[in-house]
Amino acid sequence: MLKPPLITVIDRNFALQAQIDIYTSFMLNRKWQGVGDWQLVLPSTAKGADKLTVGSIIMLGADGRRSGYVEGLSAVEDDRGVMITVKGKTLQGLAAQRITLPDNDDYNYGYDNVPPLTSEEISPSPAPVETVLKTYAARHLTDCTDLKRRIPSLAVAADEGRGRKIVWSSRLEQLSNVLRDICEYCDCGYEIYVDLAKKQLVFDIMTGTDRSYSQSENSRVMFSRGFDNIISCSYDDDISGLRNLGYAGGKGEGADRTILKITPDETEPEGWERREVFLDCGQL
Repeated sequence: MLKPPLITVIDRNFALQAQIDIYTSFMLNRKWQGVGDWQLVLPSTAKGADKLTVGSIIMLGADGRRSGYVEGLSAVEDDRGVMITVKGKTLQGLAAQRITLPDNDDYNYGYDNVPPLTSEEISPSPAPVETVLKTYAARHLTDCTDLKRRIPSLAVAADEGRGRKIVWSSRLEQLSNVLRDICEYCDCGYEIYVDLAKKQLVFDIMTGTDRSYSQSENSRVMFSRGFDNIISCSYDDDISGLRNLGYAGGKGEGADRTILKITPDETEPEGWERREVFLDCGQL
């Protein structure tokens, strides 16, 4: 009989509080580009159950990348006794606790721009997506101007300059949403994980691994009824929601309003292939 993995409970100073091996269920929903969640159900009499308090950090075994923190607890008494349900978010949820608060300066006009404008130039030079993500994380989680906004023991991993080059602008948005949008645009992910050896939390990006059939560098992953690894499958090819040319409206009104064309394609789409949308960027 397989033993369930240990649920390790540590406090915010990374001191071990308990290792729980008796529980009814544990579900961990991790997300590559956003905030995941988890739920643990266990009897109140289980050893270590009393250490599960709001704010505690949990890990699956000693895996700091399969981790989260407690946000809520509830107890129900039935014929099994008192059962406790513990819920929380993965550590990326820390980014959901901050907004993109811009600095007041002479060049960025109240926007949180990465890279920032440092002069009267029209636009800054694009930066690698890793630099953009880690700049936002540093500004609002670790190296904030307001010291009270900093998350203790959280560090941003070294910037290796990976990913496509972009510029990004935000204002008073939930940081986790901004990070998610950047990741979706650039096809990457981010994570916050526990580094027990250094007793700290670490923010880093994830570039993913190409395991598609069209490449030969990595082992391929294929799902097929012929391999008996799926029961059924369906295929959809639908472009009804596709928009590939945006008219971004900035500052100003009427004929004086700044309108810029943006597209994710290498060349501007035209004819039947062009699908336009207006993006109101002046209301942030």
